[in-house]
Amino acid sequence: MLRLIEHEQPQLFDAYAANGKIPHYSKTHFYGELCRRKGIEVQLVSARNEADEIAATALIQWEKSGGEEYGYLCYGFNLDYTNAETLQFFATALTELAKRRCGVFADGAEYSADRA
Repeated sequence: MLRLIEHEQPQLFDAYAANGKIPHYSKTHFYGELCRRKGIEVQLVSARNEADEIAATALIQWEKSGGEEYGYLCYGFNLDYTNAETLQFFATALTELAKRRCGVFADGAEYSADRA
């Protein structure tokens, strides 16, 4: 059973991000600190498994445009994309987090091939 951690410890977050499938500087707390210096709110989010090990991470940049808040994940999130359970849990948990927090939420339906 996975659980969402809405404020992960920076050192643990970075250790997981460094070993991810697509490691990138923008997926570390150091990048988040640069964003904070520019006035952007940053949240380090993770999913942990039964053994309390990190199974996924996301650095969310909470920004505003046109008076509405949105969450942005530069280069997406870190996880094993072949693990369907983790992928489903984390995508759903991040969606719920965004819905609770934001006035604006796009579920991607408006970008589907059926509407093109």
